[in-house]
Amino acid sequence: MRGKAPQTASRTALRAACHGFIAAVTLAVWLWMVFRPVNGDILTTNGLTTLGLFTVLSNLLNGAGSAALLFSLIRVLRRKRERVSRGALLLKYIGLADVGVTFLVILLFLGPAVGHAQLYRNANFWFHLVLPVFSAAEFLLWERDHAISLPQTLLPVIPIVIYGLGYTANLLINGYGPWPDRNDIYGFATWGIPIGLCIFALIALIGWLCALLLRLPCRKSRNLDKSGASPLL
Repeated sequence: MRGKAPQTASRTALRAACHGFIAAVTLAVWLWMVFRPVNGDILTTNGLTTLGLFTVLSNLLNGAGSAALLFSLIRVLRRKRERVSRGALLLKYIGLADVGVTFLVILLFLGPAVGHAQLYRNANFWFHLVLPVFSAAEFLLWERDHAISLPQTLLPVIPIVIYGLGYTANLLINGYGPWPDRNDIYGFATWGIPIGLCIFALIALIGWLCALLLRLPCRKSRNLDKSGASPLL
């Protein structure tokens, strides 16, 4: 079919295995955080309060994207469809760009401030380092044959903006004290709410830059979804 690059079953199976690994490890690490006692590690908690951490939310979104692609790839292997779901690919793209924000903020900002060793321990070793790096490597190696439009690079910014608005609303409603106050877990309001909003704007910009970088190797000439009946199917 014109516009569709041939794929071997072994490549498709390898892609499925990679996404299965990402989805399974993401779920396992999150459940480990939920049910274990709090051990004093920086930027960790337990129970459903883990969902207040952008690290956790971005990794869960990345894992959900891998789970969606895994399901789609299995259907390709079983000859139920000819190409992976465009919607699953975009979900993965959004999650990966957002987990890239987590990786960069820890590596370049929080790590130098408090020490990388403290931020790469236990669950954070997986969420701050292993899963972001492995996911990016998989995407750049195996998923680059799917074109991503410039407007679609704004999609990963949406979860960041939603999280920032929710984070700020919680501070305004419930108040906050000196870091590490429970409501200001990242210390963004240390210099006041206006500065905190500027920090969130910077993080949203980093998210967009991550999305742009992930788009660069995508080959429009080999877009495997171009001939699909719907751009989201």
